Amino acid sequence: MSLSPDDVFIPGGLPSETYVSRAHLNLEEDLEHWLERRQKPLLSVSGPTKSGKTVLLKRLVPSAVWLSGGAIDSADDFWSAICDELEVFTDHSLSSERTRGNGAHLEGELNAGVVSVSGGASADDALTSGITRSRAADPRSAARRALRDTDRIVIIDDFHYIDGDEQLQIVRGLKDLIFDGLGVIVAAVPHRAYDVVRVEKEMTGRVEPLTVAQWNDDDLSLIGNQGFNALHVAVHKSLTRRMVKESFGSPHLMQTHCLNLCLANRDEERKLKSPFTSPDWKQFFEKQAAASSKSAFDLLKTGPRTRTDRMSRELKSGISTDIYGAVLAAIENTGPRTTLVYEEIRASMREILASDLPQRHEITNVLEQMTTIAKDKIEGEPVLEYDAEYSTLHLVDPFFAYYLRWAPDSLKDIAISKS
Repeated sequence: MSLSPDDVFIPGGLPSETYVSRAHLNLEEDLEHWLERRQKPLLSVSGPTKSGKTVLLKRLVPSAVWLSGGAIDSADDFWSAICDELEVFTDHSLSSERTRGNGAHLEGELNAGVVSVSGGASADDALTSGITRSRAADPRSAARRALRDTDRIVIIDDFHYIDGDEQLQIVRGLKDLIFDGLGVIVAAVPHRAYDVVRVEKEMTGRVEPLTVAQWNDDDLSLIGNQGFNALHVAVHKSLTRRMVKESFGSPHLMQTHCLNLCLANRDEERKLKSPFTSPDWKQFFEKQAAASSKSAFDLLKTGPRTRTDRMSRELKSGISTDIYGAVLAAIENTGPRTTLVYEEIRASMREILASDLPQRHEITNVLEQMTTIAKDKIEGEPVLEYDAEYSTLHLVDPFFAYYLRWAPDSLKDIAISKS
């Protein structure tokens, strides 16, 4: 049976034909070694968004108790989710029933689903009486008891989504279970890889890192090479290299590019051509600028509500904008690079601004406000995060970086009225 492009290139899913182990990083080997250990420290798997953390874990730990940090608002949510995954009941009832009738008697008792019956004759005209008692167990206690009895690994994906105070309560509830042999894995973005230690100092020395690095060009090329071979189509390496360049180190984006290249190389009967021809790259990449990133861009461009009008900032391009638009334009002007220190952002602003350069505190305030907006107002993974301690901006979402580079100017309008 021949494969279709959708069978081969699977953006955001679990690929088979285009799975790349990146053996040179020893990711699978290190994870398997951790799984074999009798006493397992908490494993912190970190890597950029959409870099393959989830694919790696689902492939090597398919039977794990899988929880998503994005669906956990509190520690209570976490323990309830454990109960659901392990099918632990927190409501318990005890019923007893006695039946008598016509010279015969039957007695029945129901306790935790087990029925026993004694007596022997007909129960015609019986009279029945009974009592039922029920009790609701604390989900945390019930979940902890169940975890002590399971040999399944617990994985908390996107652990960084969970509020710090709630992270602390979760870690404290798991700490003694980990000591007793429970395997726990948390997955997070790189600059939040040590949240466990940050919220609970006693976990120092009990956390082991596994870093899923950003993909290099050779690894991304393998996605295309393996996939096109599986489809039995000829694709010149220059086409693959171009898609790699515009993937921002993300296998998710590379899978998307390869799938769309297949769709652009179908004939009238929807069969794949061979060899593939080069598309209009500008049109090809612009078309893939995600609508969700436009929403994020617009929220960041607008910034928080203010009682006064912001000062107009003139760009060398002739556009009049405010400081939020100027900061976004400066980030875009860097390429954009996915990690930028403050000095690089300031230097880029100097390149694009025709008016005076804002003060340092004005720029950092904008970056901090954007971080708050990205966390509180934008659904899903925050697209960026400014680390004030290290004066570093992280473009966390490669799709947002891709949007800054490839979305048409009409979708990135930062101009404001001069009035």
